[in-house]
Amino acid sequence: MQIWKGYYNALSNLHGWADGDPFYVNYGGHPMHGAVAGYLWVQNDGKYRKAEFGNHSFYWKSRLRATAYSWAYSTQFEIGPLSEASIGKIQRQYPQQGFVDHVATPTVGTAWMIAEDALDRFVIHRFEDRFENLHAPMMVRSWLNPARSFANLLRLKEPWYRDTRAELRKYRAGTRAAALPKVREDGPHPSVAPFEFTLSPQYQLSRRSADSRQCFGGVGTAQWNCTARRRKSNLRLATDRERKPFLTFGPAPLSLPPSSHLATS
Repeated sequence: MQIWKGYYNALSNLHGWADGDPFYVNYGGHPMHGAVAGYLWVQNDGKYRKAEFGNHSFYWKSRLRATAYSWAYSTQFEIGPLSEASIGKIQRQYPQQGFVDHVATPTVGTAWMIAEDALDRFVIHRFEDRFENLHAPMMVRSWLNPARSFANLLRLKEPWYRDTRAELRKYRAGTRAAALPKVREDGPHPSVAPFEFTLSPQYQLSRRSADSRQCFGGVGTAQWNCTARRRKSNLRLATDRERKPFLTFGPAPLSLPPSSHLATS
């Protein structure tokens, strides 16, 4: 019972932001911890394991999944059943009661992961393509991606190991394009809207005279844009028949007499 009482006291004392740790611990060490947890998830994610940095949904979905795991991992480490709060009762002591680690570990850790991914694609890749030396790429891969390197050690791999390309002993300069995995897209985005609808009001005022009238009306147009698929390619039919509206309506104008002719009570 004493164990559960201390655990409850630690959880009930959580409040505020700071936890008394130095800046480099909260915003350096813990985010790196979150990045390592994220890479552990990526290494075991069969669907997105070979995602590389890029402006496509395949990569960003993989990192969002890693962020969710990093958050769960960090929460368990801080306040879970086997955590600082349950074993050490850390949070019941001042000033260890803040929430900074709960937020910074997964969020800044994800930013750390993205930074390492960008370095791996735009710096390390190019370095490997320029130098045939075996040991230099080993050091560059390990030093510029410390979180990924530590995650590799935890799965009993070399720090410079990559799931996205061949081992350094088999990798040869100039093979970057062949080593890059094929990115799977969600599908082509249609360039032509399948259905268009336009509605525009009309207002017309004749010249001022004794018989002048104010006219109100409107016109609407709806059309269906056709597309034809031929030999795995989209072919847009740009004929007049395709662009011709199949539905057109226009309310009859409403004529009002001049304001001078309106009777007032």
